[in-house]
Amino acid sequence: MNKTQIVAQLHLDEGFSAQSFWDNEQWTYGYGTKAPGPGKFIYKEEALKALTERTDLAIADFHDIYAGVVMNEVREHALVNMAFNLGKTKLRKFSAMNTAIRAGAWGTVAFEAFNSSWFKQLSKPGLKTIERAERIVWELLTGERG
Repeated sequence: MNKTQIVAQLHLDEGFSAQSFWDNEQWTYGYGTKAPGPGKFIYKEEALKALTERTDLAIADFHDIYAGVVMNEVREHALVNMAFNLGKTKLRKFSAMNTAIRAGAWGTVAFEAFNSSWFKQLSKPGLKTIERAERIVWELLTGERG
């Protein structure tokens, strides 16, 4: 697993916002970091530090959820990206997908990710996050960079 590559991808996927905004379930700023509320600001340096810390947490969550599962680095990165985006609790709730991961049934894994509320939320009209969701599903399916 290459943390530098994961941080770089998350940097692109999350984008930077100095000012907090409402993001589905919480106030967010920086690179996808939970903000303390509306009208809050964060400097880029502080946001990059938070991105790195949250990436470490997502990697730890990945290892906790998928301990002992063998997969290639592309799929690892895709699942860390999902862990970053969803959090450990929500990612654990992908029970059919997680069962398929443990069975190495990557077609089913991609199908379950594609049909999830996570994918639907990222695919709302007008959002650029559809590219992220589609790429992650592709990477889970093929094991190749999207």
